Amino acid sequence: AIKLGGKVMVLVLALMCLACLPRSARACEIRLGGALAATGKYTSYGEQVKNGWTLWAERLNERGGLILPSGRCTIAMPLDVRDDQSSKDLSSEVLEAMLNTSSPEYAGLDFVLGPASSGITLGNSIVAERHRRILFSTGASETLYNRGNEYIFSSLTPGNKYMSSGLEMLRSRGARTVVFAHEAKSFSASVCRGANATASALGMRVVGYWEYELGKTNFADLVYQIKKLDADVYVGCGHLNDVTYLI
Repeated sequence: AIKLGGKVMVLVLALMCLACLPRSARACEIRLGGALAATGKYTSYGEQVKNGWTLWAERLNERGGLILPSGRCTIAMPLDVRDDQSSKDLSSEVLEAMLNTSSPEYAGLDFVLGPASSGITLGNSIVAERHRRILFSTGASETLYNRGNEYIFSSLTPGNKYMSSGLEMLRSRGARTVVFAHEAKSFSASVCRGANATASALGMRVVGYWEYELGKTNFADLVYQIKKLDADVYVGCGHLNDVTYLI
């Protein structure tokens, strides 16, 4: 798998990978797209991914596109993004149709935009690998990058490193004790496990560690227990909804 820590500019990868494409694929326009959520529970995440890539493509085109040995290439607009309804199975089906040359839904994509969910991204990465198309992943679960798939690229820090820099900074400013809590979900658990390991390596004392059930909205009991511990730092590992309720 191709991995880089921290945030990286997709432009760098594009420059590296376009040189590997056959001459027929290196036309004046580069086609990007994929299956993203426009409806369902991941709608907000899907919109953020789409908007981010759209902004990048617009800014790049305004500057004349990518300058390659074969000439100058711009990004085809609008991006070819199709609704997967926040469904793992449907997302893979939609992407398969977009990449299968015999499908009436064939999109002729040069690169694939990954969805927001790590679980959905896994299925899509398998489809992209089968069709030999690099998928730009916004999924942060490290399991995505441990399968030997050479067609997935992460522009994010792996989930188990999400909290590392923050904990290092807090430790340097005097924090000595920390509490962790996460949703009962594999990604959330991996974030807190990695943070726990970082805290221990920094010499911080972990005074509490909780896992709470999926869909929890009332955190009064957990907040009460955390408050009694009087820790210097509280780390919540979850997604937008549960962390918002907890805050």
